[in-house]
Amino acid sequence: MKHLLSVLFGFIAFLVFQTTVLAVEVKLPIEGVSETTRSPLFTEEVTLEGESGEVEFVYELLETQQAEGQKLQLYFNHSQLLIAPSSLTVAIDGVAVQSIGLDRKQTELAVILPSNALKEGSHTISIKYAGILKEGICVEQNTSGNWLTLEIASFIDIHATVHGQLRDLNQYPAYFVGTDTRNTQIIVPDEPTLKTLNAALQLTNYLSSSSAYNKVKLLKESQVKMITHATVIIGQENQFKNAWLNELIDKGKADDGLSLSIQPITVKQSASKNVLVITGKDDAEFEKIGVLTEDSFVKQLQGSRLTVTNMPVSQENTDRNKIAFKTMGIPSMTLGYGKTSSDTYYYYMPYYPFSDMKASIQLHLKISETIQSSQSEKNNPSEELVLLVNEVPHSIDLREVKRDKNGDIFVEVPLSSSVFTQSTLMRIQLAANGLHEKTQCIQSDQAKWVYIDEASAINFNVDKQTVAEFNFRFFPFPNSDESVMVVVPEQYRWSDLLAVYEALTINNKLPTITLVQSGKVTEADLKNGHVLFIGGKKQHKQLQDEVLVVHYNDNIPDLTEHGFFNVSQFAFIQNNPWNEDFALVVLDAIGDADQYAPKEFMTSLKLLGENAKIAVNGNAGKVFTNEAEVTEKNFSQAFTSNMLDSNSFYLFFILFFIVIAMIIYVWRKKKKK
Repeated sequence: MKHLLSVLFGFIAFLVFQTTVLAVEVKLPIEGVSETTRSPLFTEEVTLEGESGEVEFVYELLETQQAEGQKLQLYFNHSQLLIAPSSLTVAIDGVAVQSIGLDRKQTELAVILPSNALKEGSHTISIKYAGILKEGICVEQNTSGNWLTLEIASFIDIHATVHGQLRDLNQYPAYFVGTDTRNTQIIVPDEPTLKTLNAALQLTNYLSSSSAYNKVKLLKESQVKMITHATVIIGQENQFKNAWLNELIDKGKADDGLSLSIQPITVKQSASKNVLVITGKDDAEFEKIGVLTEDSFVKQLQGSRLTVTNMPVSQENTDRNKIAFKTMGIPSMTLGYGKTSSDTYYYYMPYYPFSDMKASIQLHLKISETIQSSQSEKNNPSEELVLLVNEVPHSIDLREVKRDKNGDIFVEVPLSSSVFTQSTLMRIQLAANGLHEKTQCIQSDQAKWVYIDEASAINFNVDKQTVAEFNFRFFPFPNSDESVMVVVPEQYRWSDLLAVYEALTINNKLPTITLVQSGKVTEADLKNGHVLFIGGKKQHKQLQDEVLVVHYNDNIPDLTEHGFFNVSQFAFIQNNPWNEDFALVVLDAIGDADQYAPKEFMTSLKLLGENAKIAVNGNAGKVFTNEAEVTEKNFSQAFTSNMLDSNSFYLFFILFFIVIAMIIYVWRKKKKK
């Protein structure tokens, strides 16, 4: 089980390495940063079960640190049935550094990190558990009473992991993602253009999704109270009211292109800080913000100043019909004794979830010789690899697979149609059965294992999809090539926009988003892709009642006909009335509420996976839908269609019978004559 925190390509740009730049003086305080950077190891509890288990995680240091009090702190609970020599061992980069015995009182472990663990670069920490319930070689140790749980309070404590001054663009994004002790703020003018705001929203969304903390804030300049650990300034010349911000923009501007520059600021010529300034000759340059939000470009950033004149074309794999495990965040792994199942990995497939979709997974495997040699041993249990996709199991008999001349095994696993019945979000897990001999009295060093390579891939056999009728199973939209127009009213909340952008993010990537105010959108604009309105008919004259799923009475939505009452915010989805190939989503509220897209509500919509067209935000975070109404309607339509088909058949049969009867009648009448 590996927990990896990680945050590739070519720029047509000019790189300029900054030499001596005079610092801009500001009157705001610079945020003090604590001496310690404390990062959690897990986002949820991790339970290791059975006689042995192991979990790994990776951390990265941007610079070598001093070996002074840096530590790993583990908090855990374990079964009270454990006896000596049950143990917990911590290894760093494959070298064991500390082991402890597990008694009933032991619930924490502090490990001082050695100097090798504090060098610049990536490091792997392994936490290994061995549990003994009863002494003796003929004792079954793998029972439900043998377990250890690592708590989410566990952390790694390293001084100044990224406390160094911002000096180079290659420190992005790690320097800006924020931790529990460091904040990041993105500053825009009080009245930014929508293109400027769109770029700032995309940047905020990207950095927030790269961090386990909610430490990235988008602020108007009038909301800024201090200069935080990491500060980004986005805007154009003379858009800001504060002179120091305009001075930074003026120093960072370029004659052409999107300019990124690292610039120093000071407070009364004493405390200093470097900030990132993003500007352009006009706001159209902010459409190149992808250099900071697309991984394929981010990894090329370097220098203290960069001007992007022509936006490069991403060279990432664009074949949506074949996606490697590596792309889905599934690393190469070995399952065997002590580790019989993988983590569950989540990935949004690039297609709408149709039940008749044809897909398969090609597994690239290696297996131990002991599995192959056991083929003739009929009394031994079969070794099996189980592939679970959306909790639907697919079995591979490891005794029946064939190796090629290099010892590699390639297995094509057709996916069941029941896999694609919910949302576009896929859940993938691998588990192995029969690799552990449970005959305790037989000592054996013949370990059985199966290796799954990250080159394994899921294959879709899809040409083009057309959605006949959109519902929330198809939200968010899986095809990143399809653009989304977000239409806002005259007055809107930035928090609503942030929640919408987060909901539209698929596999850490946003579709192409156009942000426009209702008064400036044209009917031609609404035909070009998916459309999402923030606000309802009262705020947007383009929404006509006769074509909407939800009816409005004097601009007041009527949800009672769909079985809802006491509603604050709600959303509905349907086919785009301006272009039926795309979707229309409306986020609205009833009463005096001026918030249309609370973050929790948008998160629920993203994970809904129901055949619902209407969802309402209830109390205590509950979301209610009209799935039953939609299902009943679909069933009724299908039943009526079937009845029509059936009646047509019977009508044809009756007409055919009448014609035959008439022919026989005429023939007999002629014969009598």
